[in-house]
Amino acid sequence: MENICRSSITNVMEGTNMYRIKAKLEVGWLKKMAGIAKIFEHHAKVLKYMEKVVNKGAAGEKEWWIIGSVYAKEAQWDKAGKAFLRALEIDRNNLLYMYWLAKAKAENGEDHTAEILYDEVLKRNGFFCEAIFAKGKIRLKQGDTQGALICFEKCWKMKPNDAENLNYMALCCLKTGDTNKAVNCLDKAIKISPRDTILLANYGTVCIKMKRYQEAIGIMEKLINKSCETGVLNSLGYCYSMMQDYERSIDYYRLALELEPQNQDVQLNLASVYAKVGKNIQALEILKRLVIKNPIDYQLLNNLAWVYESMQDYNAALCQYYRSLAVSMGEPEIAFNLISCLKKQHYYIEAMDIVEHLKKTSDWEQTSWSSLAQIYEALGADNKAVEYYNKAFGLEPC
Repeated sequence: MENICRSSITNVMEGTNMYRIKAKLEVGWLKKMAGIAKIFEHHAKVLKYMEKVVNKGAAGEKEWWIIGSVYAKEAQWDKAGKAFLRALEIDRNNLLYMYWLAKAKAENGEDHTAEILYDEVLKRNGFFCEAIFAKGKIRLKQGDTQGALICFEKCWKMKPNDAENLNYMALCCLKTGDTNKAVNCLDKAIKISPRDTILLANYGTVCIKMKRYQEAIGIMEKLINKSCETGVLNSLGYCYSMMQDYERSIDYYRLALELEPQNQDVQLNLASVYAKVGKNIQALEILKRLVIKNPIDYQLLNNLAWVYESMQDYNAALCQYYRSLAVSMGEPEIAFNLISCLKKQHYYIEAMDIVEHLKKTSDWEQTSWSSLAQIYEALGADNKAVEYYNKAFGLEPC
């Protein structure tokens, strides 16, 4: 009886060991298949195999890292973040896991948490270039252009041939008004990645800001052959407009609207060109449509007023200028446009009221004195006109 019991116990133990071996082999097979699927970027299969590994309680830091990486490639950042966190909980000293957890948080809009994690990464390794670069992107997003530029410049010292980083340096330089440095950065970036359409598009944008329209056209026309995008077509339309080739400008704006019929920037630019060439009816149709959708956009209202004014429909123009001024909370350029329109209708008293408002705005005092001088000259008050002209030209104290 005793021998029978011993034999039974031995069989049970052997059966348990066999089960463990089988389970271990199965987990190993699942991990191996997941690895093969990852090589061929069959993301769904990777996740399928890894899910089985997790369900068997056999997932370690490496497996969670793989799961997070796949979700990151699929831009499922919430799931990616959870997987990276699990990996980091197992190995809290792994800066790569910490960095990718931070990246997932940033992609989910949790910039504050992401920046804390990036800081922790850099606290442990101050030369972790990817974390510095990521911090720069967050600061740029937050409007801290100078802080972002400092980060990107640090990255450039460590990785001078990183085209993406040079591109971000150029964007910062553009925002700070240093167009020459922006061009220099983009020149270097394009030499590294000459076929990168984003770099070429940004270079074209810099050329436009520097009023090098012919050069910008050359770049943008190359981009059309690679990818016909609304932004490229809109830029070409703008360049040709600035070179007073309005026919080509209209053609490119129309092509852009074929791709994105509701793009407001393109519609506004097209309306502007229509107005310049005297096609005021077409311009009005576009602007009225836009104002219905955006009744408190003061720039739209200003443009609509300008078209009415060019048609000599001054009452309609005044109506839109007053609306624009009210919505913009006293934007000085709108005030100046309104003053000009009022003077054309000899509404001098009303114009003087607006001038008083304009005088309170810094950098507009000289324009205000000049406007008052013109009003008094039109009223025949020559002495007053001379007095304000003198103030406008700085010949008398204001």
